[in-house]
Amino acid sequence: MSTSIIEKTIIRPVEKELVYRLLYDVATLFSSIKSFRLTARNLEVNEISGYWAERSLFAGVSLPIKVKGEVISEDTVVNHLESQGFKARIEYKIVPVFYAVHINVRGQCEGDTSTCTRIVNSFLKELENLLKKPPQPVLTPPKPAPRAQPAKPAAPPQPPAVKPPQLASQPPPATREVVPDVSRFFDEVAIAMMLFNSELISVGELEPPWAVSTLMEGIKEKAGSLSQYKLGLVTLKDDGVDIVVFVDQRGEPLGLFGRIESSVIRGAQSDLNLLEKYLSTRRIAYRIWGVRQLPP
Repeated sequence: MSTSIIEKTIIRPVEKELVYRLLYDVATLFSSIKSFRLTARNLEVNEISGYWAERSLFAGVSLPIKVKGEVISEDTVVNHLESQGFKARIEYKIVPVFYAVHINVRGQCEGDTSTCTRIVNSFLKELENLLKKPPQPVLTPPKPAPRAQPAKPAAPPQPPAVKPPQLASQPPPATREVVPDVSRFFDEVAIAMMLFNSELISVGELEPPWAVSTLMEGIKEKAGSLSQYKLGLVTLKDDGVDIVVFVDQRGEPLGLFGRIESSVIRGAQSDLNLLEKYLSTRRIAYRIWGVRQLPP
């Protein structure tokens, strides 16, 4: 069966929660799309039926389509589309980056890829315009199912200890992990690219008054997970606050970049006290991300 891939990034200055709920609530979403005519809905399973209208200079064609919305994670939603001759899966990864929400869209078509690709591209174009002034969704997305943790293999039996022979020369020192210079990532576009290539490890909240040490304890608790990635990002958000703390694979801080109100904040590991100085009286939500691929 032939397949095709459609990828697109949409950036809009709207709240992440609103976009997340709207993309899940397919009845509200597709009834706001001009090319779609809704004929039936099932709110219990978040599924709708309707017709997609394709118009040309000489005639119009309506294709019956079923759409279902699904939650994958706290930042990822999927729409499943099915029609005569094709199926489509449209995945949205929604990441708030400073003043805007970045929506990384990946559509996959199976079957009649020509028709499917044309409809998905047309839908995404209308979606991009719709998000300039999005409607209020009705449904509340369910909490995503927890990700299954891979089973740890049993440790092999240890061989009996053998006293090593005495060597005349000392072995060379072990190679140290290369720590990236994170100052080259002090840019909103670079951070957005990394978040798109990252996985959410954990979420938390800092209750005032809090100290930087409290935040670092929460990060280092996830050092086992962070060790699987090239870099860690910790995003801190509140009204007027958008900060990213860069950490290494052990959870040690490398630097920070972001905004507090209208002021740009950037600094090295030693500047983390700025967080405590300006934000310790606020309730701050934070997320820990593992970055698999760094920008060039």
